[in-house]
Order: sequence, then C-alpha cells, then structure tokens
Amino acid sequence: MTDQFAALRRRSSPQDRALLDQLSATRSQLATLVFKGASQTEFAQHRAEIARLEGEAERLEAQVSASSTEFRAESRPVTIERAQQSIPASAALIELVSYRPE
Repeated sequence: MTDQFAALRRRSSPQDRALLDQLSATRSQLATLVFKGASQTEFAQHRAEIARLEGEAERLEAQVSASSTEFRAESRPVTIERAQQSIPASAALIELVSYRPE
C-alpha cells in the first residue's frame, strides 16, 4: 500500500500532494498517540485527541478522494464482493492459510 500511495503522490497535483502530506502527518500522529497509550489521569483527554485526529484524517481523505478518482479507488476497502467481481469467469480465487500448532 505504501508503494501505491507513493506512486499516487508522484502523479498528483501540487494541491493534492499537500493534502496527502497533511493526511500522512495526521495518520502518523494518530498512530503515535494510539501506541503510546494514556495514563489513568489523562485517559479522557487521550481519547478526545484520538477522536479529533480520526476526524481530521477522515476529512482529509474525503478532500483527496473528491479530487482524485485514483485515490478513491485505492482507498476503498477490499471486500469479498469486490474481489469476486474482479476475478474473470475462467479464474479461481484461492486462499492460502498457514497453521502452526504451538
């Protein structure tokens, strides 16, 4: 996904690149905040900041999506239905699973 995001960024307009940079920075801040965790005394403030960053990321994604059909296609979640529609009639989708009993 990172390679696709970088390729999309290279093909974007300067305005879209600025939005993608803001989105990347917001996602980084969000990840750092989530993995850092909160102490008992600042839990409510921590949750509020996470909610704010999630909202900001969604807002930026919507802005980029509105101006870039490629981003919209790349950022849609993968579903079974979408995967099935992408498979030609003469092909099959095979799921591989590796099981290692402990």
